[in-house]
Amino acid sequence: MLAPIIAAYLAQKDTLRNASSESNYAALCRSLSSDVETPWVRAMFAFLATSDWRELVDEMGLPLKDRVAVALRFLSDSELIPFLQELGDEALSSSDLEAVVLFGLRNDGLKLLSAYVDRSGDVQTVALACSFTSPGLIRADMRVQRWVETYRAQLDRLQLYAARAMFDAARGRRARAAFEQARLAGRNAEAKEVAGAMRRTAPPQIVVRCQFCATNIAPSKGAGMLGELNEGGRSTGGQLGIKSTLCPSCSKQVPACCICLERPSLHSFDAHGPATLCWCQRCRHGGHASHLLAWFETSEVCAVAGCDCECNSGR
Repeated sequence: MLAPIIAAYLAQKDTLRNASSESNYAALCRSLSSDVETPWVRAMFAFLATSDWRELVDEMGLPLKDRVAVALRFLSDSELIPFLQELGDEALSSSDLEAVVLFGLRNDGLKLLSAYVDRSGDVQTVALACSFTSPGLIRADMRVQRWVETYRAQLDRLQLYAARAMFDAARGRRARAAFEQARLAGRNAEAKEVAGAMRRTAPPQIVVRCQFCATNIAPSKGAGMLGELNEGGRSTGGQLGIKSTLCPSCSKQVPACCICLERPSLHSFDAHGPATLCWCQRCRHGGHASHLLAWFETSEVCAVAGCDCECNSGR
């Protein structure tokens, strides 16, 4: 049914566009448009009847993103702005989450998320969406902070502690990436906003301490990447900006890797992947994760001479 109609339109489109609105072809297309249920087919027949792109953008059955795409491509500027404003008002009144593509995640976008939560109770979706915003926004807007904390509390109540930890870790990685992007782009105000928000988050509950004076020697939230920005937009970083194998408090050397015997710099305590440092909680011996994994592929006991601890098995 579709092929003959479209072929006739393509073959005689110049004639059809000059024909009256009551032509047989236009009437046929209108009739078919009102009979079919598939939104795209209905919109196509409506367009064939009038050759007006408004028929597509006004088709409520089409996904909002597709209607916006057609409007951006084919509507004039004088038609586009009123259409987008009308579409935004409709989305806010109906809590259509697809309208995030119009509003983003600030101002009207947060109003949309708030209306969506009130209607659906789906706090997970909005909490995950807000995790892609600046950490400064989460601290500044009580609604966003409440959604995120409510979602974290729900995960804890369901005893989904691993999922909650993964959520927190992902938010932290996103915040650090946002800080680096802002700093490298020279957006110092934004970088300071992100850094300040990260300083106010809860501190880690597990830290690395010097075995001699018990000073925390792991990179802190207030140093390194999150240190104060100088006038050039660079992070000052404090003491941890200097490579060192000494405790910044007592100047004793940090433990060496029991495999390669290399003493790591303080930056290594915040490394990821093969350079990660780890220790046995029983015998306290440790080193680079990649070295230890390779060692325990062929051995069951600790790599330190005279230590019979089976670190890999926890015995």
